Amino acid sequence: MKFIQLLTTTPLILVLSPTNASASFLAGKYCTYTGGQCGRDKYCQLPTGECNKRIATDMMEGNCQQPPAMCTADYNPVCGCDGKTYSNECQAFAASVSVASTGKCGNNDRDVTCTLEKGGSANSCKSNEFCAGTDGRCFDGGNGRCTTMPDMCTLEYDPVCGCDNLTYANSCEAQSMGMNVAYRGECDNVCTYTGGQCGRDKYCQLPTGECNKRIATDMMEGNCQQPPAMCTADYNPVCGCDGKTYSNECQAFAASVSVASTGKCGNNDRDVTCTLEKGGSANSCKSNEFCAGTDGRCFDGGNGRCTTMPDMCTLEYDPVCGCDNWTYANSCEAQSMGVNVDYRGECEKLVGVCVPDDRPRPVRNGVRFRFNMNGEDQICTDTNSNLYEYGEFSGVVDSNECAEKCVNGVKGDLASALRGFDYGCSDAVCRCLYDNGTLDNRTGDSFNRTNKNYVGKGSITSTTKKNSYYCFKLVGAEMDEIISVA
Repeated sequence: MKFIQLLTTTPLILVLSPTNASASFLAGKYCTYTGGQCGRDKYCQLPTGECNKRIATDMMEGNCQQPPAMCTADYNPVCGCDGKTYSNECQAFAASVSVASTGKCGNNDRDVTCTLEKGGSANSCKSNEFCAGTDGRCFDGGNGRCTTMPDMCTLEYDPVCGCDNLTYANSCEAQSMGMNVAYRGECDNVCTYTGGQCGRDKYCQLPTGECNKRIATDMMEGNCQQPPAMCTADYNPVCGCDGKTYSNECQAFAASVSVASTGKCGNNDRDVTCTLEKGGSANSCKSNEFCAGTDGRCFDGGNGRCTTMPDMCTLEYDPVCGCDNWTYANSCEAQSMGVNVDYRGECEKLVGVCVPDDRPRPVRNGVRFRFNMNGEDQICTDTNSNLYEYGEFSGVVDSNECAEKCVNGVKGDLASALRGFDYGCSDAVCRCLYDNGTLDNRTGDSFNRTNKNYVGKGSITSTTKKNSYYCFKLVGAEMDEIISVA
């Protein structure tokens, strides 16, 4: 280590900095944005105020410089390119930081308080700032200071673990990403229940059988791991935490899934058949199972298999539309709710014109329509749209039962609701049409049997029968559909 003797009456600060016998040949060399070509003992010194200025081929208008070994203690503050205030220019250079501007950094002048929470108090901090707190404070809800995110950092490797559980080369690099430091050193990779801190290319690998086991502060006893790129084809089945059987442990890990148990998943051993219907064949499947079918099969009355609902899923966003017409982040998330997948991709909204669909669905006037199966309405607003059935059709009922239910004002249980214009099925009211062409005396509305018209409301699409009652749904001032009954 070399020391430089300066003849001055001003107090000096000694800054120890490594030197290199071959260091001088890099001095004055143009450097890249990060200063990587300067070597480990130099930094890219830019003219004041040009932290982000670049020239051709992404090179900075700066030069590789050796940090000064000693600086005076005079106070002439400057704002460094890392967003920190230094007592003078020399002290910034000694920290291998170029100068953004003279005077203290702007964030110190603003002195804006923010809340340490996820999202970084975006309402109080500027877009180039983050809510800075002391090391070890991570989203604790306390106060921090809006601080400028550094534009440039040194290549020094002094690792810190950020509050996002990712390892950064140094604290400046963490701050440049708007992240506070949880602790010094590399992250130990303990991950939360969802594994969100592992980043996009890793997953939270838990010990076998501990899918649901948690430790203090809701952290899992697992570690962030990179999924293996290749696995052998040997067959040593394991049951994943997503409820699926994998050929071997490696293949489960390759799918970013931890292992629940060795051997095939329990539902495969039981091999219980169920019926794909609303309610999920509760009599045959256990409380933690659902009746699983292949994608696209929604309550078709066919056979499925009782399958364990996953306890844990990855954060991968590969959206699917469930048979309940809800969009799930991935198929595992749908299965964790006991819902089969209708089709890949986000659910199509049915507000507006009803869109014809070529998949198997109830037919109305030769056109098939997609519909919601879980009892929640999707509304057609196009008054020119064909009407179509919703849910399981309850069929023909006795005429006396029809009249009795209408008199009692029963909704929806006489026949499945049929969707119509601008209203939902839950708003429907059951009324009865007598064979003389009039409704019961509560309504005063009439039906023209010859023209099959509900007076003033548009045409009827169902076939009518003489000498019978007709139960149909009234929605507000509009009619959905007429259902004939014997």
